[in-house]
Amino acid sequence: MTRAFDLTATSNISLFEAFALDIDLNRVEVRRVSVKEIRRAIVTGHYSGVMPDATQEAFGAYQDEVLIGAAAYGPGGNSKTFGAVIDGFDSSNARELIRLWVHPDAPTNTASFIIGRSLRLLPEQVGLVVTFADSGQNHQGAIYQATNFFYLGMSNQGIRYVDASGVEVTARLANVYRNRNPEKFEGMSLGQIRDTLGWTPVISHQKHRYAIGVGKFKRSINKQLASMAMAYPKAGDNSVETCV
Repeated sequence: MTRAFDLTATSNISLFEAFALDIDLNRVEVRRVSVKEIRRAIVTGHYSGVMPDATQEAFGAYQDEVLIGAAAYGPGGNSKTFGAVIDGFDSSNARELIRLWVHPDAPTNTASFIIGRSLRLLPEQVGLVVTFADSGQNHQGAIYQATNFFYLGMSNQGIRYVDASGVEVTARLANVYRNRNPEKFEGMSLGQIRDTLGWTPVISHQKHRYAIGVGKFKRSINKQLASMAMAYPKAGDNSVETCV
């Protein structure tokens, strides 16, 4: 429902033109921002070309007020995203890292720097963060390995949807739209909302799943994750991945 904003963002001047900063991470500030502030970076720099409508927290990394990186967190693709990792976690106390962008001129450790700083800035109630590396893009999650996330194996194949513009969206997004537009979708089931929006179901491919504990209970959470963790998949040619 915000694809028009994405299309507008792609028509703006590229972030990669006339970039003259000598990036020094000691001078970079990561702070919470509005989705609008990082949208152009995500839709022009991320392989998906889409800023997720379900974004709950957006963070920008700035040097001299120039955006050099961005991260976005959301409620998870479905109701089992977090509870399947540790029982008791849901979208109220956990987040999925759903987008990450780093300017190509930035140092190789910029991605892990942004992730680490943004994890500390999440709401106090958040104790678990889950993220996925897209095997369909030949990503193994080298960034998350460098940031000490725990590897939990491959996700199962599941149902996702393709919206009317051809963009893949999660099943849970229908509920986000219902909450944001109760007058439009009042009395509709999630299935009816998806039909109204013209979504088509598709089988999603498996993804590498990573998780980490954050906040005041991160030690106990990470202890649980460590007991489930598997050996990292081989990074190979993906050692410089910069996108979720």
